[in-house]
Amino acid sequence: MFHDALVPFVERRIIKMNIGMCFSSREENISGINRVILNSVNEILKIAPQNNYYAIEENYLKFPIKENEKNINDIQKEEFCRENKLDIIHSYFRPFWESEYACKRVLTIYDLTTLINREWIMKESMYDFFDKRIRKSAEISDIIIAISESTKRDVINYYKIPEERVKVVYPGLDLKLEFTEENFELAGKYIHNEEYILSVCTLEPRKNLRGLINGFIQFKMMHPDSEVKLVLTGKMGWDKGLLSFLDGVGTYKKDIILTGFVSDNELAGLYMRALAIAYVPFYEGFGLPILEAMAAGKAVITSDTSSMPEVGGEAVVYSSPYDIDSIANAIEKLVYNSALRAELEKKAKEQAKIFSYNKAAKEIVEIYNQIV
Repeated sequence: MFHDALVPFVERRIIKMNIGMCFSSREENISGINRVILNSVNEILKIAPQNNYYAIEENYLKFPIKENEKNINDIQKEEFCRENKLDIIHSYFRPFWESEYACKRVLTIYDLTTLINREWIMKESMYDFFDKRIRKSAEISDIIIAISESTKRDVINYYKIPEERVKVVYPGLDLKLEFTEENFELAGKYIHNEEYILSVCTLEPRKNLRGLINGFIQFKMMHPDSEVKLVLTGKMGWDKGLLSFLDGVGTYKKDIILTGFVSDNELAGLYMRALAIAYVPFYEGFGLPILEAMAAGKAVITSDTSSMPEVGGEAVVYSSPYDIDSIANAIEKLVYNSALRAELEKKAKEQAKIFSYNKAAKEIVEIYNQIV
């Protein structure tokens, strides 16, 4: 279900504002949430250039905006806001500081994974961060931007925020993969002419790779003559026990291939060679891997939980991440039903077109206009 449309962008009056932005922490390879921030903010700068934009904290994503050159404390942040007469502070999942400065506050929240299940987090300190600092920031925000209806429901339920203060703005697609013959050949170093199901994600517990592996093994047991492989692509996260788990799957280990982190060109080739894509996490704030797979024109198996149905619509096959038989049956359906695969491949590209960073940026700018 999509959120209510905002007033059309072209019909709004143009308002010039001073907007401060706070970004999430630095990472070596820009991916995930930081990739969403990068694309969202760059698009905002394009469609609303009349505004003055400022980085209140470190501008490590290198946006062409005015920066505070100091590594500043909360008092200095307050001074920076006053000096530049900020109308809005937009925090991309960074906690607000206690402030008497009277400007509007917008907080973007991607997911509340940490509060939903502590087993999905790497450090216990993350729970306190979400339960205390982000909760406080949510309480003092004028508007919270959630990246899905699922995340919106979580914000309302866990933080007790009135529904009218939570707006949904879907991310877009940053697909720079090139589906060329050269990249097709490049991916051959991982797998040659075998048919395979591809899964692309960081290897961590929330992604439910054990469930996917068990579902794949169940499928192989149902069809012992099948030569279909399972290819797991992505950097090793904090689920260090996954390798030991794979050592315990016996004879089926030969049918499961771990590529590790791959380049964009290699990933494009792996998509091209894949029979279908499987991504069955327990929970996602949005589910960018589903969107990427659909944009690549692939039939997708995904979970029927949290935000996945919002992204996949009617263009994917759903399964329960908690039910091994459900995952196995979904794999069986796509492996042995070529007509269904072809139908989903066609629907996938159309579904992916719904999501765009240009649309997201226009909706965010409308939120700015409405609250100032």
